[in-house]
Order: sequence, then C-alpha cells, then structure tokens
Amino acid sequence: MALSINTNIGMMIARNALRNNGNIAGRSMQRISTGLSINSASDNPSGVAMTQHMTAKIRGTRQATENAQQAFNFLSLRSSADTQAQNIILRLRDLAVRASNDATMTSSDRSALSEEASGLITGLSQINDSITFNGKSVYDISFDTVDGGGSGFYNGGIKTVSINLAANAVAGVTTVRFAWFNGAADFPDANIISPDGTEAFGYLYGTAPGPTVEAYTTGSGAATVNNGAADVHGLGTMDSATSIQYSGYVGANMGTYVEESFVFTDPAPGLWTIVIDNQSATEREYGIFVNEPSVDPVNRDRAWIGPGSAQGENALQIGFYEVSALALGVSADFSTAANARKSIDALDTSLQTLSGRMESDGVYMNILQSIISENEQEVAGISGMRSILSDADMATEISEFTKSRIVTDGNIAMAAQALNLPAQRVLNLLGQQGIGA
Repeated sequence: MALSINTNIGMMIARNALRNNGNIAGRSMQRISTGLSINSASDNPSGVAMTQHMTAKIRGTRQATENAQQAFNFLSLRSSADTQAQNIILRLRDLAVRASNDATMTSSDRSALSEEASGLITGLSQINDSITFNGKSVYDISFDTVDGGGSGFYNGGIKTVSINLAANAVAGVTTVRFAWFNGAADFPDANIISPDGTEAFGYLYGTAPGPTVEAYTTGSGAATVNNGAADVHGLGTMDSATSIQYSGYVGANMGTYVEESFVFTDPAPGLWTIVIDNQSATEREYGIFVNEPSVDPVNRDRAWIGPGSAQGENALQIGFYEVSALALGVSADFSTAANARKSIDALDTSLQTLSGRMESDGVYMNILQSIISENEQEVAGISGMRSILSDADMATEISEFTKSRIVTDGNIAMAAQALNLPAQRVLNLLGQQGIGA
C-alpha cells in the first residue's frame, strides 16, 4: 500500500464503519424506545402497508363492537318496555274476561271497566312515545298486515283496534289517516265505530247486508257528517261527534300508496273501534297515523356491527315496531258481553304479536352477544399478526444495541489510529533521512 498524506484511506474505511455502526445503534435505540420494529417506511416498506391495513381493520372492528354493544343495550331497554306493555295487555284481558260475565255486570260496571281500559291504553301510548335510548325512541313507525278475505264485511279479512279519539284531540280535533302500501285494486277499507257501538263511519257498514249499527259516510267519495244527520239505514241520527270529515273509500293517491282519512271534531269520550276490512284475497300492509302525516315504510333499523361498508356482511337489521294500541291491534270494547268476548280474542292476538316481537328481540340480543365475542377474538388475532410485523423483539434489539456500542467504540479507536498513522510514518521516514532533525 502506498504511503500517502493527501488521501487517508484507512481513515475513510474507519469513518464508514463508524457511520454504519452508528446507524445500527440509532435504529436499535429507536426500536427500544418505541417498542416498534417499523418506525418509518424504510424499515420495512412492504410491512408498512400490511400493518396499516391491519390497524384499520382492528380499529374498525373495535368501533363495530361498540356499535353492537350499543344495539344490545338498545334492545335490552326495549325488552324492559315490552314487558311493561305486556302487563298492560294482560290487565286489559282480565277486564275483558270480567266484562264477559253478562249475568252480573251492570251498565255502570261496564262504564267503570271501560274507563280503566281507556287509561291502560293511554299507558301503552305513553310507553310507546316516551322510552328513549340516547335521545332516540326505542319504538318507531311500524306497518302491520291484515289477512286476506273476500268481498264485504262478513267475508273480508278483519282486524280491529281501539283508540281514544277524545284523548288524542288537539283543540278538539283528531285526525286519523290510514295508508295502504300494497293494496293494488282492492286495498283494505278503514271504518270507525263510536264508543257505544251504535254508529259506524266509513264505506263498509252502509253497504254490508243486515246492518246492525247506524251507518254514515258510506260513499266512495269525500263526505262530511254533522251532528244530527240521519244514517243511511234510517236507524237514528249521529251524535258521537260535532262533525266527521271522511276522505272517501277511494282515498287519496300519495304516489306510492293510497291514503284514507277521518277528521273528528269533538269526538265522544271512550274507546272508538277501528275496523280494518280487507276485501282482497291476499294479506295487505297498512299503517295508522294519528295527528301526523302518513309516510312510506322506511328502514331505519340497521345496526352496523362490522368494520366494512357492505351492508350484507356488516349490518344487522334489528327491526322497529310500536307498542301502541293501534300498532298491536288492542281492542277493549266492554259495551256488551259479546263485544267483551271479542276483545278477549283480539287481546290474545295482541299478546301473540307482542310476544313474537319480544322473541325476535331476544334472538337479536343473542346474535349481538355472539358478534361482540367474535369481534373481540378477531381483534386479538389480527393484533397478534400485526405484532409479528411491527413490534420490536426487545431482547434482540438490546443485544444489537450493545454489540453496536462495542463495535462503535472500536471504530472510534481505529479512526484515531488511522488519523495519526500515515503522518507518523512520514515523520519517522523523514527523521531517518536526517530531514527536519
């Protein structure tokens, strides 16, 4: 090797080794400090993309687990409210059985039973309207079905529900709208009977054979009936309200569905009976809206319980429904023993409807618990895979850091030697030649 003072090759070699060992020591120190083996893209370019994807999946799954837990809590609260509603219907059924005892019941007894029933039905509405979770009602607009039948009242598919029109009146006026969503040509027909069972409003009772009540507003077009008007069968005059406006059997075309409506001014107190008469051969869907516009059925019942965007894989439809008397088909007509017995059957159906919804909620609660458990397991599994790529092996890094420090100390010593050695050799050579002595 040539002896040179302008280019110190040894020093260059020592400096490069010092730089490399310094980088190794710095990288080990960073990994020991952060606990991560990947602190920048240069540490593991492909690993960065993989760990970021895993991190997104972990965070999304954790949020989905929180969503599922909130949905479970939502259903748990609704289940408790359902139990309250169930107890009310059971009490109504007790009253109906009592009112069926024609041998001992007086008119004042029936009036007292009807008054209690009216309060219980109001209680159902309060449960339906007041129970909220995070400011959102646990119940939402539900759309029910009425079985198919044939033409006319005696052959049609019939469903009856009760409503206290006077209790729902705003400034003396109660508006009831009926929306038929798949009625086609023979959509169902809505009719309303006064609390004493003597007066009927709608299309059906004025056209059915053998009328048993006074019938009003029976035409297919819109009509208004005022207090004192004679009924179509000549049985009596209307006195259950100041006036009733009827949209007519043909109703109004709302674009995607048909609406039929009644507007009651000063309705008589007590429970009015709504009769849903389906004159088509197949079941039909309908909704009842009191003092509010009718709307299309919409889905607002998706719990997002997965980390992705595809609805089929990440959403669970928990279902909305209502527990009002209208939604459950609660009927409590105690005016006669015969009507009380009909109410027993109607209340049994209401209990069956509510029990079915409670059962569905129980199934969904079990599903959500399973989803929460599965999500937690998935987070643990993905976290383990990410750990292999991104977490530092502390024992290895400490060993590497210790090794690099020892090597660096040696590099520094060698760099010092490399810095002085060429010059010292030249001076020694000059001294041997008597130069500079």
